[in-house]
Amino acid sequence: MTPVLEATAKGMTFDEQYAEINTRTAGVRAGAEVPAEDVYRQLAAKYEERRPLVEYGTVHHLPIGDSVTFGGRGRFVGFDWIRTVDVPFSYTCDGTTSRGVVTSWEAVGRGGFVNCGEPDVDASDDDVAMMRQVRTLRCDEG
Repeated sequence: MTPVLEATAKGMTFDEQYAEINTRTAGVRAGAEVPAEDVYRQLAAKYEERRPLVEYGTVHHLPIGDSVTFGGRGRFVGFDWIRTVDVPFSYTCDGTTSRGVVTSWEAVGRGGFVNCGEPDVDASDDDVAMMRQVRTLRCDEG
């Protein structure tokens, strides 16, 4: 999320300075005996049709170097979010079972801007839930 951007006149341009809340790397947490990349690809193949996941080893980075111009006045907050996936698994080889977790996220991220002074826009339930969280974390400050 960005800090609250105060647009006091139409046509104001702001640099988007996102505050990083969390970082993620697509991968597998398990013992060394687990073929991590193969396990990851098997899970990704199961998700492929409904929710494609990012490639193994991808690190999530926030948008940088962007700017935005507002056509109106108000208090705005920019946000970027991903739907995470943390799936426990077990892997058996030569009679030994290892357990671990596959960590990833959907390849398509979402983002936008919330006008702190206006009600939620018509959007999917997930987007509305995220906008409400942004309002609580940023718009309600002071």
